[in-house]
Amino acid sequence: MSSASDCISAWGLLISLFSDHQCTYWYESAVPNEPFQLFIYLKFFLLTMALEFPFYLILLRKIRQPIPTLKQLLVLNLATHPFIFIVWPHFLIRIDANYLQYLVSAEIIAPAVEILLLKFVFKYDWRLSIIAAVVANVASWSIGVYLV
Repeated sequence: MSSASDCISAWGLLISLFSDHQCTYWYESAVPNEPFQLFIYLKFFLLTMALEFPFYLILLRKIRQPIPTLKQLLVLNLATHPFIFIVWPHFLIRIDANYLQYLVSAEIIAPAVEILLLKFVFKYDWRLSIIAAVVANVASWSIGVYLV
């Protein structure tokens, strides 16, 4: 396992914790610091939406209708995605964090915020909020790294 996708996927990260790996280069590299480019960002945003949508549609049993689910997913991603991709890297750069710290913190923050929104804004119970947010985010992270 040594390609960026293999190292930074959810499963690759988990495997690297318990085995010999060649991901140190990726984990110790700098936090992404490219200038903001709207069309590149929109590509990531739309990819995230597309990858998470089926999981939220299936898991949010209260509605299970495409349009209301898509509206909720849009709110969830607008609340987390810009922060994780645009704001959070700048903070981590200031404290000299590495890419692994960015990756792990981002993948904790995003589902945590989505869980809170599902619970308090959309009124799902805790269990369903946790399951839906964690499954959708791990799935989009695991699949998305191979599609970009």
